[in-house]
Amino acid sequence: MAHSKFVNEDVKLRLFESFALPLLTLWFKRFILSGTQLSKLNSGWNNVYRKIFGMKPWESVKEMHTFCGRLDLKLVIDLNKMKFLNNVSPPRFVFVLYLPGYEISFC
Repeated sequence: MAHSKFVNEDVKLRLFESFALPLLTLWFKRFILSGTQLSKLNSGWNNVYRKIFGMKPWESVKEMHTFCGRLDLKLVIDLNKMKFLNNVSPPRFVFVLYLPGYEISFC
């Protein structure tokens, strides 16, 4: 981030998502976190958005998530859990994950 002053924000975000997000989501498959720990990690992930888009700490990043078509870290983890359950469950079960603005079903 130090030498990326003139790099497009979308490129920065994609770099963080391609390197950091898979490591975080892989880590969650190994450990069970409390709600407080998950909220702290989600806050840290939101700080990535604040840093990239030059936002202040008190500004909400929910609009940026929506504008960029992204999910926050908690929802990404829930989505990965649903994908995992879909892969290990018998085919007769259907899992539906409803997110505001999204509807994802696994058959």
